[in-house]
Amino acid sequence: MAEEAKKSVPKIDTPGFPAGFHELLGQFHCIWLMFDVTLDYSIGHFLGIDREETHILVSGLEFGRKLRLLVELLKRSDHPKKDLLVECIGKLQAAKRDYITHSYIASNTTNVSFIYRSRGEFKSGRLEFHIDEFAAHVAGVVLATQLYQRNLGASGEEIDAFAIAVLNMSKS
Repeated sequence: MAEEAKKSVPKIDTPGFPAGFHELLGQFHCIWLMFDVTLDYSIGHFLGIDREETHILVSGLEFGRKLRLLVELLKRSDHPKKDLLVECIGKLQAAKRDYITHSYIASNTTNVSFIYRSRGEFKSGRLEFHIDEFAAHVAGVVLATQLYQRNLGASGEEIDAFAIAVLNMSKS
């Protein structure tokens, strides 16, 4: 089945981009998608509210706002590794997620630029990386999320149960 799926997905020709860029960009976005459930779980955990209340609270919050909220909750918590967890979140806050996610892309065979426009007061800019710098940036984000997840103390089963709880809410 997996081999059949590989054959049915056409390869997209992407001239003008550095080798490996699209895979790195996919890793960057995938780690955020994977971390999002841990982030939401953490907010509910540190607020001491149940799964359903947590889903209601976080469903309309932007990612950056959730990170800021979690930092403040962690600082007030008695978690034995709160300093390390706050440090990991700090690295994620500095990861330029919004610029990379919501920008135009300009590139050549060695460099990639994310051309962004801000919300609110209009301003624009360019975030530039050599492909090696982008690879290091992505690796830093991946390592920070993994370090956070390992040190939070929540099991995979707890996180999965939290994620699945949202499906039960839509039935009620």
